[in-house]
Amino acid sequence: MKTVSKKLLTAAFAVALAGLTVARTVSAADVYYYDDNGTPTFTDNPNKGKPIAVKPLPTISLPKSVQDVNANSTNVKQTKMAKGYTIVHFTYPQNDIAFWSGNGNVVLTVESKPPLRNGDLFSVSLDGKSLGTNTNGQFPINHIDRGTHSATVSVVANDGSLVQTGQTVTFTVHRPSALRKQPNN
Repeated sequence: MKTVSKKLLTAAFAVALAGLTVARTVSAADVYYYDDNGTPTFTDNPNKGKPIAVKPLPTISLPKSVQDVNANSTNVKQTKMAKGYTIVHFTYPQNDIAFWSGNGNVVLTVESKPPLRNGDLFSVSLDGKSLGTNTNGQFPINHIDRGTHSATVSVVANDGSLVQTGQTVTFTVHRPSALRKQPNN
């Protein structure tokens, strides 16, 4: 309901703004004028009085900063990398999922579309630590701690250079606590 209301409000605002723009463009010279006594005056009636000549404001163009230049070259590299694969993502677990794993064993599964090219490998990291690389997209984890984890998949070349960064997922593993006291029978 909120999304529909926001979209409707945004559309109404855009139509109103367009109507105002088309109806009359008002400049500073139209709303400020000198009255008969020579006093500068503000009005909401732009057709009244003698207009004040308003000089255009001076503008300057700043040179691009080193950060902007580096960001542009990074974007070009990422665009070139992105042309290799349309999707690099996890098929299991999905993002924001929670599941039980009594023994703490989980297999993270990834895929790419199109399939990996010769010489490319999947690389997966869990909580910032590499789980290794392979071409089959299966990354088994034994005895994972309970709690929330973050995993990222990438495609790398044989030499280890990054080809494309893929999806990052967050998931929560529920496990029985080893510290939990068992009831006496």
